[in-house]
Amino acid sequence: MPTPKAPKKKTNGQMPDDRTLAEIVGEQTPAPEATYTFSDGTTVRLNGIPPLMFIGAQSTVGRPEPPKRSVKMAGGGVQEVARRDDEPVLDEDEIAKLKDPQQRTDEQAYRDYRIALQQWETNAEYRIARLLFLVGVKDGPPAEEVDLMRAIGFTDAYDIKYNWLASKLRTPGDVERFYEDVLSLTMPTEAGQAEAREMFQSAVARGSGRVDGPGTVAEPAGGEAAEAGEG
Repeated sequence: MPTPKAPKKKTNGQMPDDRTLAEIVGEQTPAPEATYTFSDGTTVRLNGIPPLMFIGAQSTVGRPEPPKRSVKMAGGGVQEVARRDDEPVLDEDEIAKLKDPQQRTDEQAYRDYRIALQQWETNAEYRIARLLFLVGVKDGPPAEEVDLMRAIGFTDAYDIKYNWLASKLRTPGDVERFYEDVLSLTMPTEAGQAEAREMFQSAVARGSGRVDGPGTVAEPAGGEAAEAGEG
């Protein structure tokens, strides 16, 4: 199928434009490439994160629902009320000592909920960090860094890139500056930025995190692409 032509348009008596759409687009000047330099001098190229991808990374889908418990009302009725996330969590021994069977059931359900919620929050925080590291940064580690990460025990290419970048953010100031620079290339809401910033800081503070899924090592910073296979 022939390449579609751009709409012909006469301006100031000139002849119509016969160039194809691809030719016209090809003449556009690309935007300057953004870069980021870590405190150790390593410079990487940055990507703008698509806003919908940023919003999706903050999704609350899958967040555990809090259990409910019966509360006696002043008028004599009973109402089911969702438990708050800041209530004390009893350990297994404390729950076993409760005499009321229903109370034991309720406290066990609440304990299970808080454990599941903590895991969900941790995963959500790592999702933001993965988005900034894996989508927000074009470059991957140089070959010698890949070999070092493999020697440590990281085998997946995404894990290697994540942990290589995370290791370069050594202070809270480094984390904040990196976050601001990457997010300056997209347009999420201010509320979304604030929430994502906190999640990103928490994930980086926890240390290295696994990123599931196969992948190849991205182009290394300042060098040729590293091999993804075992060396």
